[in-house]
Amino acid sequence: MMKKRKVLLTGVLTLGMAVAAACSSGDSGEDQSDQESNQESTSEEESSQNDSSEQAENQEASAELSSNSDLKSQLESEESVQEATVQEVDSEDGQQINIDITIASNQELTEDLKSTYSDMIRQVYPDQSVSLIYAKGGELLEQTTLE
Repeated sequence: MMKKRKVLLTGVLTLGMAVAAACSSGDSGEDQSDQESNQESTSEEESSQNDSSEQAENQEASAELSSNSDLKSQLESEESVQEATVQEVDSEDGQQINIDITIASNQELTEDLKSTYSDMIRQVYPDQSVSLIYAKGGELLEQTTLE
């Protein structure tokens, strides 16, 4: 039984190597122009990919992301806030402020809470437009902009 397996395995490997050798020998009748066009299309694709990556790097360089840890700590010190994220995005168009506030599971989003949070934010960003998102339990409650 073992001998049959070895003979069969050797036969399959030999056949596989013969097929691989035949396929890799190439067809010398292939046109030179076909080879050149394949090389050109490959270089065009590489050039296109390089341009795309350069544009992405330029966009990343032109938009700088930072955080305001003081405001984040101040918001998170509130009993009704489970988590807060404060992002400052500096770009050629100016600075954008994005704030996400996750309300604690035992709290409801009320007008008083929104007013409290808005006042805290306005103390830090008095003259800037702020994109504000309220969430609870992974669900969006409200999205607004403070002007």
